[in-house]
Amino acid sequence: MKLIIAEKPSLGRNIANAIGIIKKNEGYIECKNDYIITYAFGHILTLEDVSNMFEYKGKKWYEYDLPIIPKEFKYVLKKDKGVSTQIKTIKTLLSKAECVINCGDADREGQIIIDNILKYLNNTKKTYRLWLPEQTEQTIRKALNNLEDNSKYYNLNQEGLARTYMDWLLGINSTIILTNKSHKLLKSGRVIVPIVKYIYDRDMEIQNFKPVPYFSVENDEPIKLILNTKFDTKQEAIAKCNELNKCNAIIENIESKNVTKQPKKLFSLSTLQSELSKKYKISFTKSLETIQGLYEKGLLTYPRTNTEYLATNEKDKVKDILKTLNDNNLEFRDSKKIFDDSKIESHSAIIITTKKPSSLTEMEDKVYSTVKNRFLSNFCKEDCVVKESTMIINVGNEEFKIKGQSVIQQGWLKYETNVFENELPNLKVGDKFKVDFKPIEKQTTPSPKINETTLSQYLKNPFKKESDTEDDEYKAMLEGVEIGTEATRTPTIQKCIDIGYIESKKNVFSITDLGKFFIEQLDANKIDLYKNKTVEFSKLQKEIYKGHKKISDILELVKKELNNMIENSNKTENTKYVNNLNPGDVLEIKSAKGTFYKGIFKSDGKEGILPEEMRYFDNRPKINKNIAKKLFEGKDVEFELDYKGKSYKAKLHLVRKGQFLNLEK
Repeated sequence: MKLIIAEKPSLGRNIANAIGIIKKNEGYIECKNDYIITYAFGHILTLEDVSNMFEYKGKKWYEYDLPIIPKEFKYVLKKDKGVSTQIKTIKTLLSKAECVINCGDADREGQIIIDNILKYLNNTKKTYRLWLPEQTEQTIRKALNNLEDNSKYYNLNQEGLARTYMDWLLGINSTIILTNKSHKLLKSGRVIVPIVKYIYDRDMEIQNFKPVPYFSVENDEPIKLILNTKFDTKQEAIAKCNELNKCNAIIENIESKNVTKQPKKLFSLSTLQSELSKKYKISFTKSLETIQGLYEKGLLTYPRTNTEYLATNEKDKVKDILKTLNDNNLEFRDSKKIFDDSKIESHSAIIITTKKPSSLTEMEDKVYSTVKNRFLSNFCKEDCVVKESTMIINVGNEEFKIKGQSVIQQGWLKYETNVFENELPNLKVGDKFKVDFKPIEKQTTPSPKINETTLSQYLKNPFKKESDTEDDEYKAMLEGVEIGTEATRTPTIQKCIDIGYIESKKNVFSITDLGKFFIEQLDANKIDLYKNKTVEFSKLQKEIYKGHKKISDILELVKKELNNMIENSNKTENTKYVNNLNPGDVLEIKSAKGTFYKGIFKSDGKEGILPEEMRYFDNRPKINKNIAKKLFEGKDVEFELDYKGKSYKAKLHLVRKGQFLNLEK
């Protein structure tokens, strides 16, 4: 019997369907050709909690002897529902198997999820790796016929374990230090810190920005002309206007050329999420969930990728997809702009598969169509040709350049719309017209707030310069110059929101009072987990993946960093978190568990938190910010309630019972 252990049940079912199901059992599936499919539920093993370690058991955090560095990292079973039963099932099946096949997701985390289970169960059976870049039945069957020895992925396993150990050590120790110093729970981490810091820095920049007034010189009719020079005073601007208005504008030259426009590159996860955010206002959290779901349905290739290129060995796969599409407007293009092994780490760009979609939700259709159209645009037979024109207009000694574009041949624009506005007026060389320049008062503006796209771009390469070429960007990526990974950034950003360090409104981030305090405490205690330090550790992980370093090397550096943290924090005074909420203020907190409203209950002067749905007997009255404000002020609020199927209205107010706030008549 050949035992396949999938990362999660949905993957297990897809593999079973591809092989052929004989019988479904509790926790596993019997399949044709002597295959048995079982599965985990993602990370069913976790590193042992500090509070359960012998030397820390029963102690408070302030009694801990820091830094915490276990002699060995011990994995224990999670206490989630069904985990203990499933591990017993896997153990029983493993004892009967002649060989075992690791089918974690095709990434670093997927590798260690199954490897850790096999180690936990003391596996001695021959182990293979089933690596699935997509989950179509055709791909699964092909991959099963080309299994590789699991040992080939040893370096990937070591990189995954190094990341886990490193983040555990840095997260636990920095959290305990900050919490002990501030008397406020401050959850910290190697990726959490630079995310919060980036948003904090931008918000502080905006807060401290002082606008500077200036005057612009502009003409509106018959064409908009704006002088590049800015003037400090209105008098200077008026003088320039008077000078220009004495002259006629003359069309000095018009240059036109036809340009072949290249389609945009295929999608990495972050560029796809950015496109969906821009086009449909879909949050990164929701888009990741939908993209992952489409991958599990076999409609998209593996999504957690950081490249926009395909591997050269995927050319036949692309030809199969094009054949399936059967579109005369398409043809295979063997282009370095599409296929380039030097720009791929482990996974190729996200594209569609040969499987045709059916019964998609509106959200799924938007995501799938976006990926499909980008694929089609890259293999469009007809070139996209655009006429680019530049008109040179002279007014006195000043020269103005006006540019316009118009579509000559549509090409890939059939699949992806791109607006080309022709701003050129209907004028020819030598034409003249009168101008009426006026001084327009303006002022400098601060940098915009951080949104999901700018945060994603920053985390992908926090040191990116405007002068960087694409080759520079990919070189940095392959060296590990990144904060988090394509797989972890979105959930880590959500974690920062759930903790309460940042808020998100319409995909735009703001720092909270707790977030400010968090950064202030990091600075006060000289705990450096900012971008330079985080990237330094990311680059070390890549060295492990390449086989140039070992886990022990990275752990030694982490230990030095922890000792520096302890030494620096011992030199600082203890501080206390002061909540800046005033009576009458209500703070709206959005998290994965819903929306909450935080305020000060007037009756006792203490803080309280109200969920967006409260409970009153069998009713769940809805709460919004205005209602929360009235309730915190001790006022009665009228709600529409239900009793045995009959609706009625009742005025309710808040009362405190222990640490909770409840509704009463």
